[in-house]
Amino acid sequence: MLKIGTDFSGIGAPEQALKKLGIKYKSVFACDIDKHAKKSFLANYTTDNFYDDITKRDHSKTPYCDLYVAGFPCQAFSVAGKRKGFDDTRGTLFFDLLQYIKLQRPKYFILENVKGLLRHDKGNTLETILKSLEALKYDIHYKVLNTKDYGIPQNRERIFIVGFRDSHNFEWPKPQPLQPIENFLDVKVDKKYNLKTKQLNKIKEYNKRANNKSNQISIKQIIAYIKNDVEWIADIRTEQGLRIRKNRVSPCLTTSSVPLIKRRKIRKLTALECLRLQGFPDNFLSVVSEAQLYKQAGNSMTVNVMASIIKQVLKNGY
Repeated sequence: MLKIGTDFSGIGAPEQALKKLGIKYKSVFACDIDKHAKKSFLANYTTDNFYDDITKRDHSKTPYCDLYVAGFPCQAFSVAGKRKGFDDTRGTLFFDLLQYIKLQRPKYFILENVKGLLRHDKGNTLETILKSLEALKYDIHYKVLNTKDYGIPQNRERIFIVGFRDSHNFEWPKPQPLQPIENFLDVKVDKKYNLKTKQLNKIKEYNKRANNKSNQISIKQIIAYIKNDVEWIADIRTEQGLRIRKNRVSPCLTTSSVPLIKRRKIRKLTALECLRLQGFPDNFLSVVSEAQLYKQAGNSMTVNVMASIIKQVLKNGY
């Protein structure tokens, strides 16, 4: 049975991916400082240990796992780029996960971060991360993958770093057919999700002004007009208002915005629809407020992408 451990665990995308693959596993530990994420995780999965703060954990006493997964925050490296390798990461959250890998030496690890990590500090931050991992004698591979290339219509680019304790003939997963966005949306939803007349008027006002190049309103300004800082699947320059983009792909879900869509009326997506766009099944237990669910969906790794990577990682057995 595969032993898995996760840091910055969120709502358990790696565990959900293993379920999707039908792989028997045992969670030996999980960790998240967010109490709401912890509540959601423990309602849906069983783990031997749940740590609240990676920075206060004794990594020498943290259980060994075969597969280690961490979607670590993109925290700025205070001295990254001076090419001191492992020492450059001190003072960052990456250093903590690096310490775990150094002390427990999992057989495989998968790390995830935003695409912007490629450019951070002119690429020096990523170089520091890779050199630090290679210094631990791991075979390292990295690549940017997009959720829309793995069956789910969401434009979400993330960098993944995969490491092997032993040599491995690893190949990144091939793209999968895209499912239509209708598969992820409910036909009928509560009217509370519909935009109010005042909000619609603000959008119509923007549409008119946007046609006048000398009097344009910035995207940030129009977002500020709409409650909850929402975004939309739309061409905002059309007189008809909002419509699904031609590529029929949702914008990237975030922790602070909820996409809008026009299906008869203009409405925001429900939290369940957002979870679906991250690959979570409808039977995922919701035990926190809807506001927290939106945040958790936006903060999660995509289950389908994670499943595709794990399948390739474990291709030669575990």
